[in-house]
Amino acid sequence: SQMLETITYHCLALGFIASALKTSKNKVTGKRVKEVFNTGVTTVSTYLIQAILGLAITIVFGKFVIPELIEGSGVLLCLGFGQGTGQALNFGRIYENEHGFVNGANFGLSIACLGFLAASIGGVIYLNIVKKRKSLKKQLKKQLVMKIYKVKMKFQLMVD
Repeated sequence: SQMLETITYHCLALGFIASALKTSKNKVTGKRVKEVFNTGVTTVSTYLIQAILGLAITIVFGKFVIPELIEGSGVLLCLGFGQGTGQALNFGRIYENEHGFVNGANFGLSIACLGFLAASIGGVIYLNIVKKRKSLKKQLKKQLVMKIYKVKMKFQLMVD
């Protein structure tokens, strides 16, 4: 388990480092700066919502279902879903070592796995919906063009 945790943690870090070293030939414009800022705000807002939701769930479970549950473990939701296996493993290990959260690292990895599955399954469903909408828009546009053409032809026959 320790070796798999180490491999997972370091391979993920190498992947992020490799993607960050990629250069871009595009110039940064004011529009692009605004897009980057909006993306950052959206990302932070999403992490905050996930952390609040995770804390709420673990506080309720800690009070009523599993009294020995560390309520702060709900923060692992945003780390596992947003940051991935590395951060979830790291903070799970911290909870394990400093707060006595038994199997905290495994809990963090489990949350990250659920995040990966949710993103994969939800992402595929979302992409299929978007694809269908775009093809539907193309079909509606074709039908509209044909109707306009037919009206134009009728009008031209009436004029002639």
